Amino acid sequence: MEDYDNEPTEGFVLHKDIKRYNWSHFSSHRTMIRVYDPRGVEFEITTENLIGILMNSDCSKRALSGKYVYAWAGPELVLLPTSCEEYDQAANYTVLQAAKIGAKDLVAGCSYKTKKEDDLVYVGKYMWYEFGNWYYSDKPNTRVGKKHYIFTEDDGKSFLLKSSLDFLAVKNSDALVSNFAEIIEKFQKNPHSSDIVKWEVIPCEVDLETGMRQYNCTPALKGDSVYFKMSGDTVIQYQLQAQFKYNNTAKVDEEKYTPDGFTVSEMYKLDVANKAQIKEVRETMRYSGYYYNRPAERHYSAEEIQKHGYGNLFVILENGKRTKVKNLYEL
Repeated sequence: MEDYDNEPTEGFVLHKDIKRYNWSHFSSHRTMIRVYDPRGVEFEITTENLIGILMNSDCSKRALSGKYVYAWAGPELVLLPTSCEEYDQAANYTVLQAAKIGAKDLVAGCSYKTKKEDDLVYVGKYMWYEFGNWYYSDKPNTRVGKKHYIFTEDDGKSFLLKSSLDFLAVKNSDALVSNFAEIIEKFQKNPHSSDIVKWEVIPCEVDLETGMRQYNCTPALKGDSVYFKMSGDTVIQYQLQAQFKYNNTAKVDEEKYTPDGFTVSEMYKLDVANKAQIKEVRETMRYSGYYYNRPAERHYSAEEIQKHGYGNLFVILENGKRTKVKNLYEL
């Protein structure tokens, strides 16, 4: 057996078609094209591959003009002409795999291309504060910070934490992205960017407007369903749900559901004094993300809900920024 480098090669010749008959359950029921490689081997390609070749190259008396390389499209071997766009993309991808970016090459605000051909903006190397994996733990976990290389791919809507730079390939440009100041502002307002020095629950009117879910045509709260209270040094997160009676005789989906009040569930607690999360306190069993054995819940009217004094949660960060928190488990 001889090994050959997968370099652009010319001299490929179409040999014959091979029919895979459907009398055998081992058959693919497809017609394949056998091709001769000038280095002395034969292989088979699909008819779709042949059409792609003929769209980018000429064929005279079964001889294919131009140079070709081998490639894979999923599990299938493909003969790829060097004159097609896909070859240029594959060649560029191969170059990216060998490229490297070191820590000294990083410039905050510049855009970089990864080895998967994604574009990321480097924000900088900063501390990132978060609780441990308290969601699946019975023990509280304190909030700690650790330094990471931080990137964003969506202008600061979310941030990627990296401990290594092996995934980077090349710098796109030496110029800073035009919105880097806005990205830094969003990062500094992110509750993970700095330690928390103060917690505030601001009372608000609860949005109890309901509407139909588009994906399953059932009613639910249209606005936020998560609200908070503060009791001493403990922040408590509540989940509100609208309850409905079902009328099976109604012809229109919206008319099948009659409002029947609202339920409130105490979901998570946080010990502010010790900066420790407490696992969910809802009085149900939990298994693989689903609740069961839920106790009977009282239904409250809209007027009763508004009197409970729920509010929105804000945190004051060590860097002086004030930001709203949507869920305790995101911290």
